[in-house]
Amino acid sequence: MDIYSLKKLEEIYIELLEKGASFHLMKDLKRTKRGIILRHDLDTEMDSALPVAQMEHGLGIKSSYFFLVTSRFYNLYCDHCRKILHEILSLGHEVGLHFDASIYPEERLEEAFGEERHILEVILKQKIYSLSLHNASLTGKYPYFKHIVNAYDWDIFSPKNYFSDSMFAFKANVDQIINAAKHNIVQILFHPAQYCIRNEKEPPGVIYMRKIEIERFGNALIELIVAHPLFAEEIRRYPKSYLDIKIKLKD
Repeated sequence: MDIYSLKKLEEIYIELLEKGASFHLMKDLKRTKRGIILRHDLDTEMDSALPVAQMEHGLGIKSSYFFLVTSRFYNLYCDHCRKILHEILSLGHEVGLHFDASIYPEERLEEAFGEERHILEVILKQKIYSLSLHNASLTGKYPYFKHIVNAYDWDIFSPKNYFSDSMFAFKANVDQIINAAKHNIVQILFHPAQYCIRNEKEPPGVIYMRKIEIERFGNALIELIVAHPLFAEEIRRYPKSYLDIKIKLKD
């Protein structure tokens, strides 16, 4: 399903609204019985979050944005990133923690979560109430923490009510989403980057990115491939040094 441009995403939102969809923030999960929770994970950049947030605000939609404290690709403490965070909040959206459990030993998870939550709250100057896990399906780590809403709560993370565009593979249509949301809380995961890197005149497989974004995207993709169990047997045939790949483009 070709939905990967900001304009096409807006068209989906408009159709959902026309068919009676109601939208809720992740932090309000326990007070919500039906409707749609829009979730946005920012994995390798955060500039794409703002145009999506502004478009949603223009439609009267509120959604939940999740940012990594431990990202190698953006720094939440820098002035540019702080402005994006506070602008998103000013539009009525929620900002939550995107937590990467894979970088911590099991015995450190609770402590690490507390540290990251505190860092994000200091940056935002307000409490955060929800989190999403980074690459949980790849790492197999689904930790549970008390006193915070988890996007991987089974109430909103099952085949019947969870729809995701991960790996550009969004398979649900508007009618499916509307029907599911009549009786349950539906969670939809849209990665903003996938809607802001496309030239709409080109077919879905063609994207336009700045040099630094290409390098970050390529390196992140290589890491996903190397870590994926599907390729484990093939990868074991090569020396580790062969897999130490970093993409750098000429100026």
